[in-house]
This record gives sequence, structure tokens and C-alpha cells, in this order.
Amino acid sequence: MRASLTVLSLSLVACGSDPPRAFTEGDSGPDGNVTTDGGKVDLSGGGVVSNSTVLIDTESGNNSSAGNITLSGSVSSDAGGQNLTLDASTSGAANSGGTISVAKFDDSAGSNINHLTVSAANSTGTAGDVTFNNSASLDGDLTVSAKTIKLNASTVAG
Repeated sequence: MRASLTVLSLSLVACGSDPPRAFTEGDSGPDGNVTTDGGKVDLSGGGVVSNSTVLIDTESGNNSSAGNITLSGSVSSDAGGQNLTLDASTSGAANSGGTISVAKFDDSAGSNINHLTVSAANSTGTAGDVTFNNSASLDGDLTVSAKTIKLNASTVAG
């Protein structure tokens, strides 16, 4: 079975130089991943990770500034052991990592996310910021790379 992120409500994914793609309720990328080349990803209603690892990446070529990632609704998994990576990182001194802002990670679809990796890094340029705006309950590890990490609520990892 393929990895998927079922989007409960997504306002728009702007795909940088690619044509913009609007996602609707129940939609996901062809392999469950959402990838842009500098465009932002805004999931306004949350999502459910199903089977394996799901990636949301806003700078696919690491050759320009990354787009921002905003998850303003609850994100959970429909089964144990599912992983999620939020990647707004990039490289190059002239480029900037995107800002990542996330709301709630819980077990509303049946299980918590297992491993959550969040990166707004840039080793030679400006890294972006990461903000957790609500609780994050995970079954495994939390890995975060950013210029600043803001915790506006409790975060519990495995």
C-alpha cells in the first residue's frame, strides 16, 4: 500500500514556478507526498497520515528559497508507525529556509504520528523558524532543525 496524506481541508498549494494546484477534501499527492519548488503549503483543516512515511517539501531542488508550511488543523495517523516529514529547508547562502507553523498532532484518526521530522534549515544561508501552536503527542521521536523553535503548547514525544 502506498503512503498517503489525506487532506481534510487544504486551502491552496502554490507551486512556485509550477502551475498552482488546488487540493480538495480527501485529496493527496500521487504518492501521498506534497512537493513544491519554493511554493507554500497551507493545510487549513489538518490531515491523516496513512501507511509509511509522508513528506511535505517546499523546495524540491534545494536551489532557491523554500516556501512556508502551515498546518492549522489536527494531524494524526490512521495506524501506528506512520512517519511525517515537514521540509522547508534549502541550501545556498542566498537562499532562506521557509517558516513552519503547526497546530495539533494527536490520535484523532486512531493513532499518533510515530516520528515527526521538521526542518527549516539552511547550513550556509538563513534558516527559517518553526512554531508549535498546540499540543504535539507523538509515539516516537521529534527532530527539529530551525533558526528558532517556538513552543506555544506542550510537546510530548515517545
